[in-house]
Amino acid sequence: MAFPKHQDYRDSGVDWLREVPSHWQITPLKRFFSVSSGDFLPSQNQSNGGYSVYGGNGLRGFANTFNNSGRMLLIGRVGAKCGNVHLVDGKYWVSEHALRVLPRKKFCLDFFKYLLEAIDFNRFAIRTAQPLINSEIVLVQKVAIPSYEEQERIANFLDRKTSEIDQAIAQKQRLIELLQEQKAILINQAVTKGLKPSTPMRDSGIEWLGKIPEYWQVTRLKRLFLEIDDRSTNGSEILLSLRMYAGLVPHNDVSDKPIEDTALVGYKRVYPGQIVMNRMRAAIGLFGVASIFGIVSPDYAIFCQIRDLRVDYYLNLFKTESMKQEFLLESKGLGTGSSGFLRLYSDKFGMIKVPFPPLEEQAEICNHIQEIGNQFSTALKKVEKEINLLKELKSIFISQSVTGKIKV
Repeated sequence: MAFPKHQDYRDSGVDWLREVPSHWQITPLKRFFSVSSGDFLPSQNQSNGGYSVYGGNGLRGFANTFNNSGRMLLIGRVGAKCGNVHLVDGKYWVSEHALRVLPRKKFCLDFFKYLLEAIDFNRFAIRTAQPLINSEIVLVQKVAIPSYEEQERIANFLDRKTSEIDQAIAQKQRLIELLQEQKAILINQAVTKGLKPSTPMRDSGIEWLGKIPEYWQVTRLKRLFLEIDDRSTNGSEILLSLRMYAGLVPHNDVSDKPIEDTALVGYKRVYPGQIVMNRMRAAIGLFGVASIFGIVSPDYAIFCQIRDLRVDYYLNLFKTESMKQEFLLESKGLGTGSSGFLRLYSDKFGMIKVPFPPLEEQAEICNHIQEIGNQFSTALKKVEKEINLLKELKSIFISQSVTGKIKV
């Protein structure tokens, strides 16, 4: 799509702006506004009240009081996402981790929202323990500003274009959800009903499982797995972290926080092929299979197989919605929300009945699930790439418009 350009341009002298329309004013932001930090929110005012609270990373919660009202631009001051820009309205609380934009002269707030996003203040952040930007970093940035009327035209144009792109992104994200749902259905069908629809079925005697192939066995988990409790004596083993999608991975691969060996004494040793369960998150399917020797949190449960079986078959079974619901029902403790502090203890885990297909069929099912995963992975990557391209297009529209590279 080709857009017209302005008739005359001049060098702005600013690296990120480059050439700008000749009739636009080149000026530091401090000519248009000042900034000030928000206020500390007392603990007694932190609640699920009706007023939004904005901090360094954007919306961070709600309060029962407010310290600002009306339309205002906010810039995140502290945190990984510092520099993020929000145009807010109504009544809200601005915390000390955000900057308020206070106009010195009349300008279009909507245009300046897009302009400040295009500057990307995060790239100027002071990289300390907590990345941060200060008022000086914001106010010294030079920008090119058109007339108020042109600011409004650009803002209206970007409102339309970004809304169209956001709708397209939302549709793509919904497609991802549908693909993931379809994948889960196919995996559930495979691990609970097998791969041959024509197979004669029988009642499993288990409410959540329903009918299964007539030649499949049903058994309790304690007859398949035995809990192991082997503790580290010096904490020198590789610390493993259990993640929902990545599985059991080295802690250093997913965290920058170093942990001394002395703090890991008493952690549980885990060996390749053993199943690890997060007791407090079993109801959401937080299980993994170790691929290397290491140690895990002492609050996890580790199981080794005591029958000839495919561990990956049971890992897939444990992640089905029906199985997760069964884990939830058998969990004990203080529940808040969907699971809260509920724990699935090993004795309750062991008493749960599950299907036990022939070993050869377990292998066939695992291979089938691997094929399903590959197919859906290809489809998901394609959609995710499209989403990234749409986000890139949105950034280009904003940048090209607020710097005058295209004429609106």
